[in-house]
Amino acid sequence: MRLMYFILLSLSFSSFALAAVDEDELILVEAIVGGQASIKRAGETDFVELKTEELVAEGDVLAAEGGAGVDLRLSDGSMIRLASGARLTLQSISKDSNGWISWLFDLADGVVRGQVRPSTEKSEEKLKLRIATPLAQMGVRGTEFTFGVDGETSVLETYSGEVLLGKREGSLSAKEGVERVRAGQISSFSRGQSRPVAPVASAEGRKGAYKNLTRFFARSTTLA
Repeated sequence: MRLMYFILLSLSFSSFALAAVDEDELILVEAIVGGQASIKRAGETDFVELKTEELVAEGDVLAAEGGAGVDLRLSDGSMIRLASGARLTLQSISKDSNGWISWLFDLADGVVRGQVRPSTEKSEEKLKLRIATPLAQMGVRGTEFTFGVDGETSVLETYSGEVLLGKREGSLSAKEGVERVRAGQISSFSRGQSRPVAPVASAEGRKGAYKNLTRFFARSTTLA
């Protein structure tokens, strides 16, 4: 369902009002911790200061800066936190005829942590939340995870449930080229690969193949 909204900006570009918006399709900025964050509204060219209790709509771009962490609450109570340095775009919100809502984000840079409530939809092909990076994409029906970009590598660590990880251009419902990253596991996808790396235990990965991904682990630690 296309989200219809109107943005009224003051001359200083410091305030706005939304109208004709379905409340259950909006995302609330619940908290900004430890620094400053900004937002570029859909159709605008400049970033302005982001404040708590503001609403995020399709096409809006969020940037966490200066050590800030930004907490977003989805309409079902699920949470997403942007670590400092993250830039996240809300690409779309979809709602089917039964009122089931799903969200699609684009993570251009940085790290996010998600706590997604379990889906009531039984079909595995209907993912509740998807996040794409420049190279990869992940999708969940309900879980807790950290997902981020470290150079040309997208890294996923799962804490509960399971997360699907695959190429950005592919389909997460396909059996080929998609990994199920379960609780306590870590995986990644890098430029030049045909599919994600087979998941390994997080403790093993942090000491082995992923030990040099200092930016990812530093950001994921701050999200705990």
